Amino acid sequence: MGIPQHYSYKLPLRCSDLLQTLYPLAEADRTQASRHGGALTTTLLLALASPMIVLPTERILRALSGAADHNDESGIDRILTERVRAEFRKQLDKTNFCERIDWAFVGGWPIFNLADRLPGELAETLATADANDAARKMNMPQFASCLRNALSHGGILYLDERGHSSDGQARMLAFVSGKRGKERPLCPDGLQECNYTAPHIASLNVLRVSQDGFREFLVRWATWLENSGAAKGLSETVLAAE
Repeated sequence: MGIPQHYSYKLPLRCSDLLQTLYPLAEADRTQASRHGGALTTTLLLALASPMIVLPTERILRALSGAADHNDESGIDRILTERVRAEFRKQLDKTNFCERIDWAFVGGWPIFNLADRLPGELAETLATADANDAARKMNMPQFASCLRNALSHGGILYLDERGHSSDGQARMLAFVSGKRGKERPLCPDGLQECNYTAPHIASLNVLRVSQDGFREFLVRWATWLENSGAAKGLSETVLAAE
């Protein structure tokens, strides 16, 4: 395998190719399905989703916000960077890779332990039209941050076809990320806020999507990254000139 010169779009593209090759195999494997209570398609999605989401978020988006330092890829492909910048000024439902995918979002939910599964009240709230509308109106940096944080910090829940935690087959996914408060913890002397410690998690943001919808999103996302870069534009120019 060749060493990628631009991790932010090469790794998502490679993962997308793997996803499209391996997903039907995992879906058809009856031996694994009987062992694990169902096909390992959800696990495959999440395994490949991490590099597909985390790498572009860390290496391009954080650079655009001025937060990146040692992993800034924004200068490698200026065309791709500018298209990412433009796309991430949109609402979720106006992007090229989330259109017509049924996301649901609830922000500022009281903290709960993911080990205790998704609270029933939250599951019902995520199933409302208001939660769908909130997702459609999310700004893209918030959407990317929610996915990135959940994938990086283990904030993932498998849900059944009703959007509940149960012992059934996984049909949906919930991505849970912490929302920090504004007040920093006090220093050891208890007299002033500590500038070296981030504020505590005050509430949770929860983004829900069907497994099929998430799979569609990942493929679209990788394709969009590939089609947005300078290399793609150059190859199309060469072909048009021939």
